[in-house]
Amino acid sequence: MEVFAPSRGDRMAQRKQDEIVTLLYALGTDDLHSRLLDQGILVVHSPQLNPHRLHDYSLEVFSDELGLINRIIDIIVNVDPDILVGWEVQATPWGYISFRGSQYGLDVAELMARAPTTLARSGTD
Repeated sequence: MEVFAPSRGDRMAQRKQDEIVTLLYALGTDDLHSRLLDQGILVVHSPQLNPHRLHDYSLEVFSDELGLINRIIDIIVNVDPDILVGWEVQATPWGYISFRGSQYGLDVAELMARAPTTLARSGTD
């Protein structure tokens, strides 16, 4: 997975203020010879976006960052992977998504967990 959040000037994106505008993902297995199960691009609508240029890819467009974050959570929950991988997993991209989700009151890790602690504490199954 890769996350893109545009920054201002020559600075790196700052998770406190720079919203995610694009997320690219790929789902696969541990068999290096098999094809990917799914791959796609999630984007926040922008006047610069021309979806026709990305006709070879699964593209989903959202009105805002919250919709994009909710969609990647849904994808992970539906696929229920054994392992999530990426470069610098705790910092980026998962750490960035987690922090941005917290700006909307979401606990992204909890929402994607196989055994959410919130449900256990509330006494429901």
